[in-house]
Amino acid sequence: MIKMIIKMDEGKIASAKEFPMEHVYSVLDNVFGQYGYQVEQIDGNREYRGNGDPRDFGRFGRIYNGLKKQPWFVKNVSTWLLCNSDDVEDPKDFSVEDLLNYDKSRITGGV
Repeated sequence: MIKMIIKMDEGKIASAKEFPMEHVYSVLDNVFGQYGYQVEQIDGNREYRGNGDPRDFGRFGRIYNGLKKQPWFVKNVSTWLLCNSDDVEDPKDFSVEDLLNYDKSRITGGV
């Protein structure tokens, strides 16, 4: 199974007054929803879960590549993790990759 965990900096978004917080999560839900991925709110994080399709990993990669190019997302995300349990015996045992720190120069344009 693969999932992506995202937490936006709600305080920063609210103080910037560029767009409502509900809109941010609505956009994210729609991005993941186009593939039929489930979303769950857990401990203030949004968890988007793959549905077991062999194409899930590629689709999550496509979502990652799209989100890292969105300034509104990059400047406001506080947690961005990719969790994968495909190569382990226990499907609840995830390897976790911190996408926010994965390749900071690519995500933020070298900032």
